[in-house]
Amino acid sequence: MAFQRKKPVAIGIKAPYPGFIEPALAISIDKVPSGERWVHEIKFDGYLGRRRGDDLIYAGKVDHGFDPEAAKDLQLRMKPLIRKSQPYTKKIAHRGIWVEPYLLAEIEYRAKSAEGKVRHPFFRGVREDL
Repeated sequence: MAFQRKKPVAIGIKAPYPGFIEPALAISIDKVPSGERWVHEIKFDGYLGRRRGDDLIYAGKVDHGFDPEAAKDLQLRMKPLIRKSQPYTKKIAHRGIWVEPYLLAEIEYRAKSAEGKVRHPFFRGVREDL
């Protein structure tokens, strides 16, 4: 005789579906709200490489951690470094504005993918000590 699995005991009580739920739609605003309680996320897409010997290897993108002041400072620093082509040894399929790889940023991340790209990266700031 085959092994018989027991049905798990139900936990909790299923509630009926409500008749109507008000939609929660995004609204357009004229300006970003001010105040410390607002977290400003700037989609900066800083594509920060990793050195391997003399080669610069693509390591993923960083799109979190840029407060308005840090983003403005970084933009001012990078503007004179604009170049026409990618700085990576192996070309990648991303389009963007490329800069000379002279600034060094500190990036916090949780893990690396099998390809060596950072996962859950967060911009901490530009390194001034090097």
